[in-house]
Amino acid sequence: MSINTGLILCAGKGTRMGAIGKVLPKPLWPLFEKTLIDWQIIQMMKLGIKNIYINTHHGHELITEHVNKNWQGQVHLIHEKILLNVGGAIANLKHQTNSEEKLLVVTADMISNLDKKDLEAMENKMAENIACLLLMKVEKKSKYNKVIFENDTVIDIISSNQDDHTFSGMSLINLKKIKAGIEPETFFDSLLNYKKNPVKTYFRNDIEFFDLGTMTEFVSSHEKLFESFQKMKNDQIVEDLKKYHFIPNGLESWIDCLFQYIKIEQHNNVLSLKYKEIVQEIELSMSKS
Repeated sequence: MSINTGLILCAGKGTRMGAIGKVLPKPLWPLFEKTLIDWQIIQMMKLGIKNIYINTHHGHELITEHVNKNWQGQVHLIHEKILLNVGGAIANLKHQTNSEEKLLVVTADMISNLDKKDLEAMENKMAENIACLLLMKVEKKSKYNKVIFENDTVIDIISSNQDDHTFSGMSLINLKKIKAGIEPETFFDSLLNYKKNPVKTYFRNDIEFFDLGTMTEFVSSHEKLFESFQKMKNDQIVEDLKKYHFIPNGLESWIDCLFQYIKIEQHNNVLSLKYKEIVQEIELSMSKS
C-alpha cells in the first residue's frame, strides 16, 4: 500500500452543533475522555499514514493549541483564512505541499472501523481515476443523499427516502488528478465532478459507522458506543476505545468533558455560555435520540 498522506477535515463552522458549536469547534468535542480529533489522528496512524494534515478555520486557535499540546511534531496544520470548503481544502493541501500522492480524506465527526485492507481495496478500485468514495448503508427515511453507482462507478447523487448507499465523508483522492489552488471549491460540483471524470466507490457491509455530525447524532452515537462498550462487544471500535484510553465512564462523563473544553478568550473578553441553556439543549437532543 502506498498511501502515506491523510487530511482530517476540521474547518467547519460548527453550525449544526447549536449554541456550543459557536464557541467550541466540533473536532474538539469529546469522544468520552478524549476528543474527536484525537480519535481521527490515532486512526490515521493505525492505517500507516505518516503525513497527517488538519485544515482549520473556525476555532483555529483552540485546535492549534490542542494539537500542539498533544501531537507536537506529528501533525501538520493548514489554516484557511477564508473557508475553502472540502474541495478547496484538498486543492489547497496540494498547493501547500506540492504533493501528487494518494490522499486519505476523513471528516472529524464520522467514526468507523475502516482498516488497512479496506484502504488497499479502495486504492485498487481507484487505480488511475480521480477518487474512490467509501460508502455506507443508511436506513429508509434518513437525511442522507443516495449514491447511484454501476460497476463501482458513481452515476449520480440524489435525494432519496429509501434504504440506500450514501457517501460516508471518507475518500481516497488521487492528487495527481487534482489542480492545486486556494479558491473555495465544492467537493462534487467542482473537485470531483463525477459526470466528467470517473469516481469509484467502495463498500463493505460490516464496516461500522457512527455519525456525530449534529447534536442529536452526537448524543445518539455516544449512547450506542457506550452500550457497545458495556456489553464488551467484540469489534475494533470497542477495542480501540479501550486501547487508546477513550474511557466511557458513563454517559454523563462526556457532558463534563464538553464543559471542560469551553474556554474561549477573544480580545480579552471571555465568551461564555449559560450552563442551564446548554444542558437544556443536550437534554432536548437526548429526547430526540
